[in-house]
Amino acid sequence: MINYPTKKLGEIAEVGAGNSAPQDKKYFLGGTIPFFRTADVGKVHFSTDLSETNDFLNKEAIENLHLKVWPKNTILFPKSGASTFLNHRVIIGADGVVASHLATIFTKDNILQKYIFYFLTTIDAKTLTADQGYPSLRISDLQRLKIPLPPINIQKQIVERLDKIAEAQKLNDKLIQKADELFQSLLHKELNPVGPADAKAMAGKKNWEVKKLKEVCEINPSKNEIKNLPADTIVSFLAMADVSENAEIDSLQERKLSAVKNGFTFFRNGDVIVAKITPCFENGKGAFIKNMKNGIGFGSTEFHVLRANLEILHNQFLYYLVSDKKFRKVGARFMTGSAGQQRVPTHYLENFKIPLPPIETQKQIVEKLSAVQEYKKRLLEQKAQLKELFDSALHNAFRGLPR
Repeated sequence: MINYPTKKLGEIAEVGAGNSAPQDKKYFLGGTIPFFRTADVGKVHFSTDLSETNDFLNKEAIENLHLKVWPKNTILFPKSGASTFLNHRVIIGADGVVASHLATIFTKDNILQKYIFYFLTTIDAKTLTADQGYPSLRISDLQRLKIPLPPINIQKQIVERLDKIAEAQKLNDKLIQKADELFQSLLHKELNPVGPADAKAMAGKKNWEVKKLKEVCEINPSKNEIKNLPADTIVSFLAMADVSENAEIDSLQERKLSAVKNGFTFFRNGDVIVAKITPCFENGKGAFIKNMKNGIGFGSTEFHVLRANLEILHNQFLYYLVSDKKFRKVGARFMTGSAGQQRVPTHYLENFKIPLPPIETQKQIVEKLSAVQEYKKRLLEQKAQLKELFDSALHNAFRGLPR
C-alpha cells in the first residue's frame, strides 16, 4: 500500500446540503435557474456534467426564500430518502439550486474537485452510517470521510484518465439517443401509427387499408394448443425484470411446462409482448419473442400478447407498430385501476387502428427499421464495454490507497 496522507472531506471541501423545495408554483413560473432534485440525479445515476432538470426556479424564489445557488461543478451525493444507498454520483454542469435530500460538495480547485468526485464513486453509502437499514446520512458522516491525497500530478493523471473514458461514455450515450430519435422519425415517416385519424390519413395517402388490431392479430391467445403437451416439456420462462426497456430479453429461464402452465402468460416464438402495467407500459417494455425453448414461453401476467395473422401482417412490423412512443402515450390515457397499479386494458389494443400496407411493403419497412435497431444494439454493447473499462480504470486508480 502506498502511504499517501489522508484528510477528512470536510477539511478540503465545503460540504453542505440543498434547500427544501418551494411549495408555491409562482416560484417556478418563467424559471431559468436549474433546481436539481434526487429524481434528476437518479435518472442518470452517474454524470460529470448534469445539466438537465425537470424544474427551474425564478429569481423571485432565490431572493424571497434565500435559496443558495451552488456553482457549476458542485458534486451531488444523495443523503436521505430512497436513493441514499443507490450510490448515484453527479457533478452539476450549471449553477443551480439543490434539493434538501442531496448533499453538496465543492472545492474551487478543479483537479481536486474531480479527484474527490471519482473517489466518491468508489464509496458505498451504506458504509458511512451505523444504521444500514435506514436510508439517511448526516452531513457530519460525509465530512469525516477520509480522502487519500497523492501528489497533485498523480491526482491529475487519475482525473485525465477517467475523464477520457467518461467523455467516451457521454458521446456513446448521445449516439444511442440519436439512434432512438432516428428510429422514431423513420417509423413516423413510414407509418405515423398514432391513432384512428392519423392511420386513416396515412392509409389514404398510400392507398392502404386501415384495420383494428383485433382484426389482424390474436390478442392474449388461449393455451388450448398446448393442452396435450407432456407435463415435463421444457419451456422458457420470462420475468418482467428480464425484459429491458431497450426491448432486449436479458435472460431466459428453463422450466417444466407443469410448473408454469397455470397462472402465467403464454406466448410462442414470433409473438409480440407488451407490458400492461404502469410504468412499464409507458417506458416501452416489450419484446419480439424468439429463442423460446421448444418454441414456447411463459411469463408475467403483466404482459399482453399479440399474435399476428402472418398472411396479412408481418410480426416484426407489428412489433415496431407498438414500439411507437405515441402508441404508449395514447394508451396511458386508457389505463384503469388504482394509482400505482394501473394497467392498459385489452380493449385499447383490440381497437387500436393501424395502416396496413401490402405484406411486401411491410417487409421493406421492417428491413429499414431493423437496420437502425441493429445499430443501436451495437451502441448498447459498446456502452457495456465502456462501463467495464471505466470500472477497471477506477479500481486501478484507487487500489491500495489508504481510506
